[in-house]
Amino acid sequence: MATSNFYKKNADKYYVVMPSEEEARIEDINWWNDKIKEIQDRFSDNRFSDGFIEYNKWISRDTRMIGRVEVKLHYLNTDFYLYVDILLRSGYYEGANLDYDWKWYILNDYFDIDNLTELDGYELVKEYEDWLIDYNWDVFNMGIWAMHKERLAKKLDNLLYNTTKDIEETFKEISIPMDVVARFSNGETWYAKSE
Repeated sequence: MATSNFYKKNADKYYVVMPSEEEARIEDINWWNDKIKEIQDRFSDNRFSDGFIEYNKWISRDTRMIGRVEVKLHYLNTDFYLYVDILLRSGYYEGANLDYDWKWYILNDYFDIDNLTELDGYELVKEYEDWLIDYNWDVFNMGIWAMHKERLAKKLDNLLYNTTKDIEETFKEISIPMDVVARFSNGETWYAKSE
């Protein structure tokens, strides 16, 4: 039985990182460490110079977190932090691919909520609307909140979209973007370079 070589959760494409045949033949472990450093340097030097933190830790058997992009939005006396973890997922047979996960962190004088995973801006506002209303009750009434609610959700959603778009643009610069061209009932998957 066969299986897919690559796994992605959030990226639009499979951003593949592969050693050359020569490097693969000699199983050069330094190649991977050098590649991780190259990826980290690209994020540090690129669009994320102020908000990139280097990591190099295994978070599961086949996934290594190699960095985190942090961005912040201040709105309604509250700080909304978006943390996007840059992941390198080992291929089942060979190579690896880049992916990302994100989570939110909300902080103000009244509450501190963290580890809010995989929510878009609208879901985040809907989920924590009561907290935000309670904290800002003296600033505005429900009519004003209706306006701010939509504006805040849109700002958070745009922050997530623009950050992940920039991350994928950086992925394109340091990897080979690929798409699935065939997937068979036994799990075998064929990939081709994206156009």
